[in-house]
Amino acid sequence: MKPHFSHLTPEQQKTFGNGCGLYSKWLRVPQFAFKASCRHHDFLYVVGGGIKDKIYADWHFFVAMVYDAKDSKRPVFYTLMAILYLLGVTIFGVFAFHWSTQYRTLAEILEYDRLKKEINGII
Repeated sequence: MKPHFSHLTPEQQKTFGNGCGLYSKWLRVPQFAFKASCRHHDFLYVVGGGIKDKIYADWHFFVAMVYDAKDSKRPVFYTLMAILYLLGVTIFGVFAFHWSTQYRTLAEILEYDRLKKEINGII
């Protein structure tokens, strides 16, 4: 069974991944209003799969960011940022996505997240 973000506890959802950008305390992109959207996107990338899964993850991310932008004080600016983020993950996400014929289990996903944070000194 493919794990879903909803399988995480609310606390795990708030802290999963690193938000927007890489698992690195040195190289970060601006979080803007997209922090929750980024964490969900991180989760989908760690779950992995094939090209359809990556396309779904990126598109779901974009739709969530546009929704966040709509509710912000600067919707046009944030919508433009959402487009830039979509371009970024479409192009550079191929290196971060877990390409596999099998999805990771929830335990594997949580362990991967813990290890990446530990290695990068985030926790």
